[in-house]
This record gives sequence, C-alpha cells and structure tokens, in this order.
Amino acid sequence: MRVARVFPRRTKATPDDDLAFTDVPGLFPPEVDRVEVSVAFSWDLKRAEYLAREWRHIAPTEIGGPAVGTPGGEFDPGRFLRAGYVITSRGCPNRCWFCEVWKREGDVRELEVKEGHNILDDNLLACSREHIEKVFEMLKGQRDPVDFSGGLEAARLEDWHIARFVDLKPKQLFFAYDGPEDREPIIEAGRKLVAAGMRPHCQLRAFVLCGYAKDTHEAAERRMWEVIDAGFMPFAMVYRGKDGKRAPGWSPFQKKWARPAFPRRSTRPRRMAAGTSRSRAPGRRARSAGRATTSSGMSRQRETASGNVGGSIGHTAKGRISAPPPRRVAGGRSDEVNEPIKAPKPHPPTTLGFGVRVGTTLLSVSFARETERDEWLRNFGARHPDAGDIAEPVMLKLTEIKGGDDGEEEG
Repeated sequence: MRVARVFPRRTKATPDDDLAFTDVPGLFPPEVDRVEVSVAFSWDLKRAEYLAREWRHIAPTEIGGPAVGTPGGEFDPGRFLRAGYVITSRGCPNRCWFCEVWKREGDVRELEVKEGHNILDDNLLACSREHIEKVFEMLKGQRDPVDFSGGLEAARLEDWHIARFVDLKPKQLFFAYDGPEDREPIIEAGRKLVAAGMRPHCQLRAFVLCGYAKDTHEAAERRMWEVIDAGFMPFAMVYRGKDGKRAPGWSPFQKKWARPAFPRRSTRPRRMAAGTSRSRAPGRRARSAGRATTSSGMSRQRETASGNVGGSIGHTAKGRISAPPPRRVAGGRSDEVNEPIKAPKPHPPTTLGFGVRVGTTLLSVSFARETERDEWLRNFGARHPDAGDIAEPVMLKLTEIKGGDDGEEEG
C-alpha cells in the first residue's frame, strides 16, 4: 500500500522520500492509497486541516500526531521522521505543568530498539538499565555521529550512564533546565561530564525553558549563564500556549539565545583594565601605535643622533598616520558599520620640507603649517647649534639617509 505522509512544515527531522510532502498535491498528484497528515505542534493545526482538505480528493485522508493527542505506537523508522532518527521509548514519569507528553503517552513505555543514530525519546534515562544498555549497544554500531537531541533529565544521570557516554563518544548531548528544581542537578551533571572528559569532542547542550508567566529577561538570562558555567551551551525554549504565541518581547530573546554556539559578541559584563578603550581592544591600540611609528619613519638610531628631534618629528608627523582599516568579516563588510569596507581617505600632502644634517645623518622633516615649521626651527637651533645648514624647502618624505664623507646611502 502506498501511503503519502503530509507535514505542515519542513524541519531537519521531516522525511525526505518521494511520498513525503509539505504542500498541496499540485497539478500532478502522486498515485497513493491513503494520505496521513502528521502534525506535531498545536499551532500548526490550522494548516494541517487545510492540507487535509486539499489531499482528501486524492485518497482517504486522516490527521494524526502529537498535536491532536494521538498516542504513539511502535516506532516505524522513516515513516514520520527522517531516516536516522529513532524513538526507543515513549512517555515520562514526571508531571511537568507545561508538558503534554505524560498526558498523551502516560508513564514510560519501552519499545523495540530500532536502528538509528539520533535518539528522540521523551525521557530515555527513566527507562530500565536493561533497555538503556540495548540502546547503547545499538548506537555503537552506527556509522553516523550519535546524537541525543531528544533531551536527557539531569536528575536521573548516574555514573554508569556517564561511563557509557564516554565510551560511545556522541556528537552532542542535550539536557533540560525547565525549572528551579533542575538547577542543582544540571550543575552536578555538567561537573561530572566535564570531569569524565566528554569535552571537547562532545557538545554539551541544554534546553532552557523561559518566557512563561512571571518570568523575566533578567531571570532567564541568569539561567542561561548558570548553564554556561556548568559546562553546557544553552538553547532557549520560549514557552508557547496552544495557539503557538509567545509572550510579548520574548522573540528577540529567543533568537539571541537559541543558537549561542555560533560566534557572537558576549553580553556578560566584563572588567576592563584601566586606560583601556571600549571601542578598541588593547591589542589593536598597540598595533596602531606600531603603525604610527613606522609611518613616521623614525627609528631609535635617529632619535639617538638628534636628541629631542624625534619628539618634534613625531608631533608634526601625526597628520600622516593612516587610520587602521575596519575589521573584515564574512561577506566583505565591516562589523562596526553596516556598509561595504572602503579604503581610508588619503591625507593631504605636506607642503613644507627641510633636510637637516646632524653628524653623518641627514634628517628630512616635513610640516603642514608654517607655524609648526618656525617653532621647530627655533627649538632645533637652540638645542643643536653645531647642526649643518638647512636645505631649501622641498617635498620630502620622512626617510633616514646615512653615509660617510664620500657619499650617502639610503637606510
């Protein structure tokens, strides 16, 4: 029998075979004997009903799934979940106020263990040790990276679980932080898993429930940081009612904390060293200072030969220093302004230059204003009465020329 499965939306777990659909039949519908519309979330019910109306002209159609309260039976790999996802048990012994699993599935029911590498059980650690051992044995034979994306209860984590996780080397483990009662267990679980050497080859993640009645952004962010300090990367799960709506103001928070594993600037307050600018890191300040010295052309040898001449040159040469280019990010854009990166504008050339010989060193100095030139000449003449003649004003760059009595050579 050919059965078409129809889903209101496509996710990573949606089947991708030829009889899995996420839209209306179209002009060339498939030849099928029955249509099953599967809806997981209550806020997708309207679209699921619309799809059912469109598909009932093709074959007998029925709606099922968690959103309509249909309890799950034995797991059929690839039927309602993409190949590789597997469910080995259903139900949960807990009675969480926000959860529909225990209302729909009841207590834990252990199923036949089928092949797969991504475990989506409601509460795997609530199963018997015999069943969990079977699951681990099945996972050891999988070629794809093992993933526990269904979520694990930290309060039920035992030492023998950790030993099997270490031996299995999964890609990632998801735990849950749903309320105050989960705080201490998840901190203890993180401590044990990190001490056992689960990181860095395994990503430790945690679903963090937030956005429910009387919850605040400050309290939710504090829970996020508690999870991070425990060794997990948080994944914000903002509470939705049956209509699928979140409380006002929680969508930006969810976007910020749903995937913090991606590189992003941290919002945690940091202590800053005295004299450090917030707009630029100390390393960049140091590099800019290095570029300034290079741009001006000064060197230690010149400063030694000319006494305080270097200080005056440094002052007059500031106008020649180019600003550091903006930092580049993916896409060739600047991370400080939302514009394409542009080359720095060139500074206007200086118009007054002099060459001065001090011993065997020829200094070339340039100025942008006559007042700067006159002040420099007065100071230089007072400090170096034995200096040679000053050359005629020319356009010179700040370079150092050294040589003997017979000739000169560029340095």
